[in-house]
Amino acid sequence: WSPGALVAVGQGPPPLLDGLGNEPAWQAAIALQGFRTVRGLAPAEGGTTARLRFDQNNLYLLFECDEPILSVAQQRTHEFRTRGEADGPLWNDDAVVVLLAPPGGPVVDLFVNGAGTMADARCSEADLWGKRDASWQSGAQAAVHRADGRWGLELAIPFAPLGGKPTAGTRWGIQLGRLAAARGESSSWSPCPLGFHDAASFGTLVFAAEVPGLELAAPAILEPGGNPLKLTVHPATGAGGLLLRTSLSGARRQALSHYVPAGATALEAVVDPSGESAPEVDYRVLDAATLQPLLQTAPAVQRVSLARAALTLTAAGPWELHVNDQLLARGEQAKEQALNLPLRRGPNRLELRSESGVPVATLALPNAAPRAVRWKLQPTAETSGSEDRWPTAPQQHSGRAVLRHTILWEKTRLWPKPDPAVYICRESNQHLTFIADGLPGRALPDYRVHLRLPAGYQVVGSTGYYGHQPQQPHFTCAAGPDGTVTIAADEPLGSGRHPIMSLFNVLVRPAADAADGELTWWCEASDGTVTEAPQTVPLRLLERVDGRQPKRLVCQMWGSFFSSMDDPAMRAAGLELMRASGVTDIVAGDALTTELAHRQGLTHTLGVKFVSWSLNLRPYLEQHPEQRLLDQQGKPQPELLCTSLLLGDSWAPVEEQLALLLAKVKPDTVDYDFEYSPLTGPHSCYCERCLTAFRTAAGLDQALALTPASIAAQHEAAWTDFMCQQVARVMARLKESVHQLAPGTRFSVYSGYQTATNPRQYGLDWRYVGALRACDRAGCGYGRPAEELTPTLDALGEIPVLYGELLNPYDTAKDEPVRPLARAHLLRRYLDSTGGLLVYDRLPMDGRCWQALADVNRLVADHEALFISGRLVALPGLSEDEGDSLTDGRTTLVCLFNPTSRTVVRKLALPAEAGAGQEYYRGHRVQAGERVEVELTPGEIAVYILRRK
Repeated sequence: WSPGALVAVGQGPPPLLDGLGNEPAWQAAIALQGFRTVRGLAPAEGGTTARLRFDQNNLYLLFECDEPILSVAQQRTHEFRTRGEADGPLWNDDAVVVLLAPPGGPVVDLFVNGAGTMADARCSEADLWGKRDASWQSGAQAAVHRADGRWGLELAIPFAPLGGKPTAGTRWGIQLGRLAAARGESSSWSPCPLGFHDAASFGTLVFAAEVPGLELAAPAILEPGGNPLKLTVHPATGAGGLLLRTSLSGARRQALSHYVPAGATALEAVVDPSGESAPEVDYRVLDAATLQPLLQTAPAVQRVSLARAALTLTAAGPWELHVNDQLLARGEQAKEQALNLPLRRGPNRLELRSESGVPVATLALPNAAPRAVRWKLQPTAETSGSEDRWPTAPQQHSGRAVLRHTILWEKTRLWPKPDPAVYICRESNQHLTFIADGLPGRALPDYRVHLRLPAGYQVVGSTGYYGHQPQQPHFTCAAGPDGTVTIAADEPLGSGRHPIMSLFNVLVRPAADAADGELTWWCEASDGTVTEAPQTVPLRLLERVDGRQPKRLVCQMWGSFFSSMDDPAMRAAGLELMRASGVTDIVAGDALTTELAHRQGLTHTLGVKFVSWSLNLRPYLEQHPEQRLLDQQGKPQPELLCTSLLLGDSWAPVEEQLALLLAKVKPDTVDYDFEYSPLTGPHSCYCERCLTAFRTAAGLDQALALTPASIAAQHEAAWTDFMCQQVARVMARLKESVHQLAPGTRFSVYSGYQTATNPRQYGLDWRYVGALRACDRAGCGYGRPAEELTPTLDALGEIPVLYGELLNPYDTAKDEPVRPLARAHLLRRYLDSTGGLLVYDRLPMDGRCWQALADVNRLVADHEALFISGRLVALPGLSEDEGDSLTDGRTTLVCLFNPTSRTVVRKLALPAEAGAGQEYYRGHRVQAGERVEVELTPGEIAVYILRRK
């Protein structure tokens, strides 16, 4: 096997197998990180950390797996795949992979999925994957723990079936892998360009009597200059010092060594690629006394995020130039001296120290013409403090000076990441989102972003959010004589703000005759002493959005702080696009949105919560502190009312607040988005009133002492059920009050699907909501967990339900492309639901999303009666994800889907009894019973409209 990746494993007491990995024994193990994708060898999206220990009988492994699919907020936990059976094809699940190659023995593999199910096999050396003997049993034991956004697995593998316990110094081949099936990602610890079962890619496992606990945090992507490298150490008993060695091989080879003295718990160093564009990098941690390796990474090529600016300098006296706090050059004087400045992503600080006034300097940024440099000036040698308080340097200044200029490279992000292009529809008011999150510790005055668009693209306007808040800027736009559009902030741009306060939208409308082109943007601030290198991305035009609004079914768009948008004209323009795409309802929160939505034929849903800015109970509870909810920590909450009282005689303050909101906003629907743990939610009260009610509901002795801790440890299931009933009663009262206070206004509830875990994760059981008819409409989950759809509909009974589609990314901190809405997913949601579709949320929507939504809504609007009252009939030979038909006996819609990421061909004999017709989108006419064959690109659909004579 490959001598590249290596780890030493120490002997110690066995861990408790519970999947948590929180025992001290694991701290005394070496952490294996930096997993890379199989074949692609890029850093994995989902982080994985593995650790190993052994004792007399077993090899123990701990896997800690970051998994975005398991994020409670994303409501996609149902996509986590753990359906495989023991010794079945678990490589189709979310799982970990272990391959071991003891000396002289066969290679064995173990796949363990996120439910702890295992498939193990002995592999023939001639063909490790093709000749697996699945009848072999390892006798291994596994335990799994799932949590919010991650899962962990502990594994005990007996030595006996592997030839017995290895002695100190024995070396085995090893490969550790991760299968994130729900996201389609495979990754490994030792890089494998061919696959897990390629023995040449195995790393080395060295058995030792004792090793220190090590965790090496190395940069996944190198920037010019210093990149932080940190080694954390949990010293072993009597252990000596360590050596950390870093090797970079490119145009030249570099090797750096750092000594970690005995007893030290951490070392911080830097890795400097020194101008290399793609060096091969490896790290090694050695025992300083014996030089025996404890941990080493396989050499891997790492891309350096590299750009350069050109500075031309003329100085009459001595000078020094520092870039990002590193000395770049110095001289006694300079005459048009050319200097290359390495740039890293984000801010780059230039500091020029001059003994003879302000030198003449010209700066050429990447993709920009040279221009004179403007500096901030501090006349003394003192360099502390923010340069935003320094004056702009006058050219005539004489004497010693410290000058600063900040260069930004790829700092102002267009979000989501425009890869491969920005997609925008003709004759549509489409928003572009720019992240303007400032610079840490600074407040940038006169911040401006400049845009350059091709001919035929109109900038309708721009807007920020929460501009009424102190020091929060408004963003206004104006066109220059050369056609460049400038978006300017009217307040200094700060940093560390809420994400929605760290961005602005620009609304762009291409004309009917506009063409593909490029969008270029850059920013500047602080009187030109902060400048940015221009960025350019392709623009790809799509056809005009041509949807229609259903009349009874709902297409709901969650608004992404829509009511906090500063410019009402931009809100109106956005609603115009929603109407054109067939959206019928927007979730937002103020009276202006109600007014503007109604002008476009949309309804408005107001989200409510028990917080001061919504259902504000704080003033009432200040007068009645004894009625406050007692939380899990035993603290009275100033904004939450005891649930027993809420359902008893203290509902009046809720109704009073609800009346104020309804009168002010005049929404069409009030929605309660309920996604809270039953242990810590807004109705989880632990006062004696609520504990007495719980004992009664759970059939417990009233003399039984209860605490939040004992409830969580001993009565969690009963408490969860009790809280779900309490929450359903609260919702029923909200519905009743909404109907009484504003006749004709509806009440809706959103949460996850009806699953065994939804009550525990999100604090809601739809069975209790359905039994009480506690809402007029329900919204449920994202994605399509087929086994959960029918239980959700059954639980809700006659209450119509909207099924949801989630756009990713929705977190602006993630610099990644949007996964556009797919027609296949949207149509499937409409067919599955009884009330329509919801989309979360507006901000990541691009032209592809708006067009897909319009196309599906047009179909639904044209055949709405069929979607409401028709029945689903399975298509022979196709799964529900591949095709389905909808019929009322006279008209039939034969729907073919491609929900996959590859082009597929669907072949089907149309039902002869349904009659002849045509394909809805392509116009192809078909005969009764005709056999059709249609090629569908990823996410696409074909719909045949058939009618009986």
